[in-house]
Amino acid sequence: MKLSLAILSLLFISSSAFSADSTPANELQSIMKQQLALNARLIPGISTAQEVTEIRAQKAALRYRASQIAEAQAGNTQRALSEASPASFSKDQIVTLNPAFDKLEFRSGDIFLVRGRTTVSTAIATITDQPSQFSHTFMIYLNPEDQKMYAIEALMDQGVIVHPFEETLTEGLSRMNIYRYKDAAVANAAAKIEFDRAMAAIRSGTRIPYAHSLVLDTSFNSVTCSQEVSSGFFMASNGSLKFPSFESTLGAKFPNLIEALGIAKASVLPVIWPADYDTTEGLTLVAESIDPRASFNYRIKDQIILSLFTWIEEGSVGRDFTRLISLAKAELAQKLNAQSGPAGTVKLTSPTNPPSQNSQVELMGLFASKANDVVNALTTQILAANQKQLAKSGRNMSEAELSLYMESVRHSPFVENLLHANGFSPKAGSCQDLFGAH
Repeated sequence: MKLSLAILSLLFISSSAFSADSTPANELQSIMKQQLALNARLIPGISTAQEVTEIRAQKAALRYRASQIAEAQAGNTQRALSEASPASFSKDQIVTLNPAFDKLEFRSGDIFLVRGRTTVSTAIATITDQPSQFSHTFMIYLNPEDQKMYAIEALMDQGVIVHPFEETLTEGLSRMNIYRYKDAAVANAAAKIEFDRAMAAIRSGTRIPYAHSLVLDTSFNSVTCSQEVSSGFFMASNGSLKFPSFESTLGAKFPNLIEALGIAKASVLPVIWPADYDTTEGLTLVAESIDPRASFNYRIKDQIILSLFTWIEEGSVGRDFTRLISLAKAELAQKLNAQSGPAGTVKLTSPTNPPSQNSQVELMGLFASKANDVVNALTTQILAANQKQLAKSGRNMSEAELSLYMESVRHSPFVENLLHANGFSPKAGSCQDLFGAH
């Protein structure tokens, strides 16, 4: 089943994105082909974890390069940090189509990878051992009863929800990719299973809960956004399709950080993460949509969070998260109490499925909330510094230049004061932990 863009009147594909005589468009098409070629090198059961990591790193670098091209095409102008992006796949975003497809359309069972707007999203996209620019995934279903397309997605604070797909397209996201399984019937069956499961729970007055521990529930009674997609294809194929082909891991790149957050201790933890669908056998990248006036802001945020993770890992920023965990449990307890009715039953208000008090996802969220002011302040500073780069070279900073800039200000009074002001301890061995003095 499919839904043409003509049916969704809010969407319009910019002709400039596909113009044959447009150099930026040709460059973006070349990058699209390089991404597809990299995927062809991955063989489930044969490719090693190191090979997968290297290919994902190459794909991430290609996407950053594509962002720079898109930014230049838009005159290297940036949106305000709080400004939402225009509708995905609209005329105000730059859309690149896989040349294997003659037009852009949405089909039932399509999988979407997106980048959220919050610092939590930045942390999710960058904390795994494999580079990524994605923080969330969902699938869509064309309901034959009303001929409307619906998004089915698992949200941290709400569990699995179902809502009109148009709403997701207009959520102000800076990046959205479409992936399609090679067997349309299986893809539609997977979407129908997840739609029916989610709607059955909703009609009963609850929702399929979010798997806040990140551990895969093989019965899929609780799921993360990535596991929700996996469950549909697993059940639609009677267990023969085990998506994704290559799982991400936590703990090899930032072992001290991951252990401090209570996610994994002295081990590498396999996790199903949004970006994993970018390297899954049988899935083809159909199209990418980039907001050229927002992508630089997100490239900056990626490098800030990666630098902060690195500083914490090295110990130059305090990594004693004792009070973080204590605070997380206290806040989670408040949520649980707020959700409980007189007899201890769950109230039917959003969120309908509150997290447990051992929620690794909530701990990451709390960490990101403390880092939010740091990220925004540094982003503003880097945007100002980037003006000199634009005057000199006519382009925005690259990832290497952003990383070098972060290292150059690492021990500056501005950064140290900023970290202190937001509860971080910028010196190893400090008597303060991440959230200040005991």
